[in-house]
Amino acid sequence: MTDRGWIVDQIKYFTTTLNKDHKRQITSSYERLRKFAAGKGAVVVEWRLVVPLNPTTENLTWFDGLTARAGYPCHWRGWTHVEGLAAAFPEVVDYYLHDGKARMAAQFERVMRVMGLREDPSPLGPVVPASDIARGLDDLYRALNTHDPHYEYSFGIDSERPDIPTDPRLVAATQQQTTAGGPWITFKIRWRYPQAVQDRPVTTNLRIAVEPDSDAARAIDTAVTYGAPLRLDSADAHTFRFDVDFPHGLGGEFTRGVFTMDPLPHENAVPYELRLQVLDEQDTVTDTALLSMEPATLGYHRQGLRTVGREEHGVFDVELLVDVESRGFHMNLAMRDLTGASPQRILPGLTAAAHFRAPHRFRIAAAHGPIRDVPLSIPGTDGDEQELVSPALLAMVRALAHIQDHTSARVTVPDPTRTLHADVRRLVHTARVLREGTLAGPWRGFEVPGPVPEPLKPFVLAGDPIAWAIHRSLDLVLNGVHIPLGHERITLSSARVEQRDGGYAFIPDGDDTQQTTHHPEPLENHDPPKPSAG
Repeated sequence: MTDRGWIVDQIKYFTTTLNKDHKRQITSSYERLRKFAAGKGAVVVEWRLVVPLNPTTENLTWFDGLTARAGYPCHWRGWTHVEGLAAAFPEVVDYYLHDGKARMAAQFERVMRVMGLREDPSPLGPVVPASDIARGLDDLYRALNTHDPHYEYSFGIDSERPDIPTDPRLVAATQQQTTAGGPWITFKIRWRYPQAVQDRPVTTNLRIAVEPDSDAARAIDTAVTYGAPLRLDSADAHTFRFDVDFPHGLGGEFTRGVFTMDPLPHENAVPYELRLQVLDEQDTVTDTALLSMEPATLGYHRQGLRTVGREEHGVFDVELLVDVESRGFHMNLAMRDLTGASPQRILPGLTAAAHFRAPHRFRIAAAHGPIRDVPLSIPGTDGDEQELVSPALLAMVRALAHIQDHTSARVTVPDPTRTLHADVRRLVHTARVLREGTLAGPWRGFEVPGPVPEPLKPFVLAGDPIAWAIHRSLDLVLNGVHIPLGHERITLSSARVEQRDGGYAFIPDGDDTQQTTHHPEPLENHDPPKPSAG
């Protein structure tokens, strides 16, 4: 196949001058190609009849008549052309007609012994310079690729197990360690021409058995039915056997390892966007999230579809499983790591995920336009403990989003798994002070560690109530960034000060009202407090 269209070689094994049956077979193949190309909308730019037979004058007259109205060049490539191919590719002749296949196997065994991948009783010799090793590896590469006309082989040695990059010519790859903790040796097998996988097939036989109703069984069912990628460890199966017939002796029988299976791509699938709406018990829309979806994949039975995506700001992943026959579908949401995210950006998606629970309902539609679909129930029960978003996480992000309105410093979400409830309470309090400016309400006694400040000592001894003001910084440090927010002044209208072990305590006395006021200047800029009689 070229940029201009198809170049077709029609190969026939006729070694004597053409008879009626030979001509009938050639004509049938030629007409079948024309019908096939027309049905596929393909353009044939050249057709070549390849036979180990040079044409006679009568043969050429017949051939010219057959192809007179082809509309593209047609050629007879006979014995002379075939001999030229044999001279250009002697390894093909050697592999099929002589003992090249056996020589290839023997050569590979020698290569494997040199690389330490086969048992060899001979002891190791002295250390070899790296330059000599490089020359030896070059020789090994040439030896590996001398006799096989179908496949090309390459190898590599790495201290860590490398990833196998995508390669359209890659047929298979093997990776192994010869010793525990030793280097990883990778062999790659690539076809020399696309037809190689038909001329010398690579066959596999897989048998896996898992416990019914297990995670592994559900993963297999989802992969086969809907087209989810599958990754199955042999430790999760009570039967695991994988027989592989790779060329050059690289296959074998495997009873331990990890089996992965990629989904079938849907030929018409493209990336797209969806809207997710969450509705309350009165079917009032409470939240809307935009989802960026990947192209759909097919189940191996072609009865289901699967498409995955992500909320536009990376709050959660979404999976849609569609039953083609019943036209039903199921939606799964999974939270992503929000560490370092902008709270103002993620808050709408986080709120939608928090409300995505029973007895609420949801519906999905295209990114733009009206939504007329009937809302669907969210699986689960009211008060289900399997909530996607904890109340503490939602409260923290809401507080951080409001704090961002009061500072030019970039506010980001700290690691939710390492944030204590006390930290969340402080953030919520800080956001409220910034939002309202002044707070008033009752207070309860509290202890302060350390020695009693000098201005308070007379009041501790006398036991008289005092009015006292406490100044406390509101500054934050989030993900290593200092967030300046000023400080708060907490005024206690009437309090007694009592000595305690390791510190002192403030106790309400009569009037238990406290007033909290936000001051934008830094804490160090205010005057120290002075007590007064309450």
